Amino acid sequence: MKLQDFCDLKEVNALIEDWEKASGLLAALTAPDGSVLGQAKEMNETAGRDLVIEGEKIGQLHCGYSKDSEGPVGSSQTEKADAAVSLLFLSLTNTITKQYYKYAASHRLKRLSDGIEATDELVRQIMSCTVNLKNIQKRQKIVAINASIEAARVGEAGRGFAVVAEEVEKLSESSSEVNSTIEKVVSEIKNTVSSLKE
Repeated sequence: MKLQDFCDLKEVNALIEDWEKASGLLAALTAPDGSVLGQAKEMNETAGRDLVIEGEKIGQLHCGYSKDSEGPVGSSQTEKADAAVSLLFLSLTNTITKQYYKYAASHRLKRLSDGIEATDELVRQIMSCTVNLKNIQKRQKIVAINASIEAARVGEAGRGFAVVAEEVEKLSESSSEVNSTIEKVVSEIKNTVSSLKE
């Protein structure tokens, strides 16, 4: 994951520039590979902190003084510089984290939306299959009726044929029950998908 993939670097660099004006220090942001994500600055670096999102290093904050500056003089100045660096780091972390979660949420919503559309299409396909199953079941009933009629017409010789006709009729009834269950489940899925689309 790259910082520039989800973060508005203009906003981040504006924050850094405002901090530089207020603190008198310099700061730069780099990618994990060391490339500068903003203005390159020549400075005597006094602090560097990793920027991390969900355990992954996405950049580094470098802070320091300009090359022609003497740097902090005395412990009081050093403490102020350290506090300023901590404040910038916290501000950047909050800004970057906010932008990351906004980016991640929009991508998750997009995937959810795509998943809902795909599920909706699958439901349509299942509904089409249940229509085909109903047609097969109707044909099974017709075959069973015709077989029963033929078995009755032939008499004792058609007894075996009558057994087959009964089994086909039972299969038709079982198919009808299964198809009915599938239709109920598909209807529930369709209602759930429809409510998610609203």
